[in-house]
Amino acid sequence: MPDIAALTPTFRRDIEYFEQLHESVLRFTPSTMVHHIIIPDEDIPLFSRWKSNRLAIHTTSSLLPEGFLSISLLSKFLGSLPYARSVPALKSLSRGELFLDTKRPWPPIRGWILQQILKFAAVGSMNVDAVLMLDSDVVLINRILPEDLVRNGAVRFYRKPKAVFPEMTKHIAWHGTARRILGIPEPLPPEMADYISSFLVWNPSIVRAIQKRLEEVNHRNWPSVLARELTFSEWTIYGSYVDHLGTDTDRSFVSSDSLCSSYWDANALKREDIATFVASVSQSDLAILVQSTSRTSQDIRKEIIETVLTRFARQESETSSTACPL
Repeated sequence: MPDIAALTPTFRRDIEYFEQLHESVLRFTPSTMVHHIIIPDEDIPLFSRWKSNRLAIHTTSSLLPEGFLSISLLSKFLGSLPYARSVPALKSLSRGELFLDTKRPWPPIRGWILQQILKFAAVGSMNVDAVLMLDSDVVLINRILPEDLVRNGAVRFYRKPKAVFPEMTKHIAWHGTARRILGIPEPLPPEMADYISSFLVWNPSIVRAIQKRLEEVNHRNWPSVLARELTFSEWTIYGSYVDHLGTDTDRSFVSSDSLCSSYWDANALKREDIATFVASVSQSDLAILVQSTSRTSQDIRKEIIETVLTRFARQESETSSTACPL
């Protein structure tokens, strides 16, 4: 049976989301699966209450290489400036999310970039067959079996063909960055695959190959390669590597089914929206996402989760009664 772990970067402001996610991991994954989390060092006291044989805590400092320096006091000062909330880069700094790569101190490393570097570092250090990547605002809704994620030695690879168009400027930029830093010579075609979902699985062996490739192409350690970029997508880097530089085995278990019904909109869901969202959840889905940045209230989130779980429980009960009539 393949050895599978889960990984979630989180922090104190997402603790309520994390609690919902972790409870679902304990409920719907095999008892052998360990849920790894990455948290800022100062958040250890808040998350230690969940530490068990099924939760492993990693801190930011334990995963970053030498030469990465936190300058939290400066970042908090910059984030407190009157106009900081109107500037996304400065808004993130108010949370102390500013690091420097002392070997290349400009540009500073913002929180979003740092989180992606930490994902690569954590997965690359794991001695497991596959890692289920879960953000805090995801909740599992169905039982996950090892064969859902690994088949015949191949880790599930999410790839949605021809889903990225020229009008999707952020996605195009992420593809361009991935190809440049991975040394993929092919020019960008008019339409490209999308590798971004709320429910993704990474192969640690492939992550280590990506780290090695980044160092060979760019002649510096891989965290510094990523830290100097102003924007990139970890999912697009992983997907581009598998598609263009991976083996046939790496691409042998590919699917365009995200297995996760997601709400990405910036507007908060309201009670009248619950039925529409629940109806969008497929029987094949293993998770749901109501993005935290939508500011959907916890009451609405909890009602969505409970409604979805009730629906699946009812369907499971109906299936069982049909298969085994009294």
